[in-house]
Amino acid sequence: MWLLARVFTVTLLVTLCHSAPQQTLKFAPATSSGETQSNNTDKLVFTTTTAQSPGQIVFATDDAPYDRSIFSTTANFYPERYDFVRPPIFASAKAVNIKEFARSRIDSVTSSPIVSVNASKSLPLPLGPPVFATLRTEASQQPMAGKQEDEYLKTIAKGAEEFGLEFLAKISDEHKPVPRRSYMVSPLSVWSLMVLLTEGAEGNTFKELQNTLRINNQNPYGLRLAYRQIKQRLNVATNFVEVVSYQAIFTDIHKPVQRDFEDIIEREYQSVLTPVNFADVNNTFVRINDEIDKTTKGLLPHTILPQDLIDVQLLMISTLYFKGKWKFPFETINTHAVPFHDEDGQITGNVQMMSQMGSFTYVFVPGIDSFVLELPYGEANLMSMLAILPRKGTKLNTVMNNLRNVGISAILQQLAEEERAAADDGVPNEVEVFLPRFTTQSHFSLRYILENMGMIDVFQPHYANLTKIAKDIFVSSIFQSSRIIVNEDGTEAAALAVASLINKASPVRFYFDRPFAYLIVEKSAKLLLFAGEIKSHA
Repeated sequence: MWLLARVFTVTLLVTLCHSAPQQTLKFAPATSSGETQSNNTDKLVFTTTTAQSPGQIVFATDDAPYDRSIFSTTANFYPERYDFVRPPIFASAKAVNIKEFARSRIDSVTSSPIVSVNASKSLPLPLGPPVFATLRTEASQQPMAGKQEDEYLKTIAKGAEEFGLEFLAKISDEHKPVPRRSYMVSPLSVWSLMVLLTEGAEGNTFKELQNTLRINNQNPYGLRLAYRQIKQRLNVATNFVEVVSYQAIFTDIHKPVQRDFEDIIEREYQSVLTPVNFADVNNTFVRINDEIDKTTKGLLPHTILPQDLIDVQLLMISTLYFKGKWKFPFETINTHAVPFHDEDGQITGNVQMMSQMGSFTYVFVPGIDSFVLELPYGEANLMSMLAILPRKGTKLNTVMNNLRNVGISAILQQLAEEERAAADDGVPNEVEVFLPRFTTQSHFSLRYILENMGMIDVFQPHYANLTKIAKDIFVSSIFQSSRIIVNEDGTEAAALAVASLINKASPVRFYFDRPFAYLIVEKSAKLLLFAGEIKSHA
């Protein structure tokens, strides 16, 4: 059986009020006498700034007189690794903190060369006030130890989990008045997109984004490192599991965004910035839809409409595509039509119920008053569907809200302990599974949901502070389109694998013929990729 969650685009449209003027970099000079101040500890570096762009440094060294990629990578993301000094050749210069210096406007500009250390060539560039720094030891520039990287990932992934479960509870509340409407969402896709937005936010807008996304007090280096690790885990291609995570930003060719924001998004988040002509609505909307169509393998055609591009300066898109083959496939010969019931026991219609008997791990979770059955994908045990069946009388909306208090991590730990116990006993958990085929397609406007979670200023024209992207812009709308298809595709080899696991006469039975929920998770980092509720046959 294949589960095709070739999902989700979350599309963020930001409306422009006024564009910000381009800024000019101002560089501090070096001279041969100034070069001696490095004390042979490291290389000389020179601060540079724009009126609104903090924390950049230019390297001037014998092997790299001017390498913008080096200076951006280091200066923007390791400001704590710089010791600022007063060069004696500039009597008026003083030691300065990089962030304080970067926030001050440079008014005076002179023309003087930057000279590399022990180099004969010089680079004529417009120069600003004389401030420079010594870079600490080369060892400090090496990647952090694995343990610290793991801590960053653990902390950020936990925040993504908390955001995802809160987001899921709010979505469930939205659907509570419609008891027979199924839905699906991708919490991680929303989280991934809004994290990119934090890089352009300041002031209260930044604080609200941090609080809502559960990334409070995270230093930029740790967040960006963890984000890249998460993205790496989500880009998987095997014979059993395929996952593609893709983020793109379409910018207006006539109203460019701040260069620093562009650099950070491309380098640190490995996302694509593409200039387009939003004034040419017809061609641009076709181009963007083609990109979405390609990354979602054709599952979400025509997501963007021409009217979505009116008065837009920036379009942010996050897609997450998933295709997973069950570790233990279902056989089509065992699929039959059976009635499906709502929470009141009334028949809503018939579903095509798949079935199999095999060794599966399951637990009862008191905090949500539900049984949780793990249905793994592939052989590597990296991805699983957690199928949640409430005890009769427990409402699905109550389960989704209580999930926030339990957490995915705790459920996965409970399942792992149960699996180990079964292995130690030498007796597998024999389970008879009845799971319906289902297809769900959803389209949400997420503004109200996110405002209800505390993300308010970013949607307000007079309060949004996204000046690190461009001046006077705000988020006009954010929506998510998603689709999931579950059906079976059994093979002979898979049938043999299932048959070898059948060794009990009276297995436990999981019969999903009434409302249930499902979570699709990446197990190592406890990432909630997709989630939904099935509440009727349709």
